[in-house]
Amino acid sequence: PVNIVEPKQFSVKLPDVVIKIAPERADLIETRVIDGRKYLLILAEEGVEVNGVTIAITDPEESPF
Repeated sequence: PVNIVEPKQFSVKLPDVVIKIAPERADLIETRVIDGRKYLLILAEEGVEVNGVTIAITDPEESPF
């Protein structure tokens, strides 16, 4: 039988979003229900880029403002 799972790619698909992850890093994705709403969470510790622009993710609890 033909293997229908692509071992070199791990992807999560929603109607409006596709997220591709290295299979060995699938542990970076988790699901949660927060206040009754379903979320996919991606651990973002370093090197986050949006459309080629590096962004910083700040903790609002650590903000002095």
